[in-house]
Amino acid sequence: MGVNAMEIRVHIQKVLIFTIKTCYRSACEHPIVLGMLLFLLFLYRFLPFLFFFLVSSSPVIICTAVLLGTLLSLGNPYIPEIIDEEDEQIRKTHHEISSLRNR
Repeated sequence: MGVNAMEIRVHIQKVLIFTIKTCYRSACEHPIVLGMLLFLLFLYRFLPFLFFFLVSSSPVIICTAVLLGTLLSLGNPYIPEIIDEEDEQIRKTHHEISSLRNR
């Protein structure tokens, strides 16, 4: 009833294969996340001061990005109207007709 080394090896191998397949599939579906992780690993390995600065200031950066995104998406956009001479003439005649109807 004991567990032998061969069974343990088979279970560990199954877990490793499943993990590698899952990681590969995730990397193929989300290459930007993989790139960001590799960039952070590069910073951690070669520029630890910059990495720790980014990690410590990340809440400020994230909150600023969320607030700017909210303000820009909910703000009133300034879209100037471009009026041609023909459009202006049509508006004047329309305004004159409506003023005559009101009288």
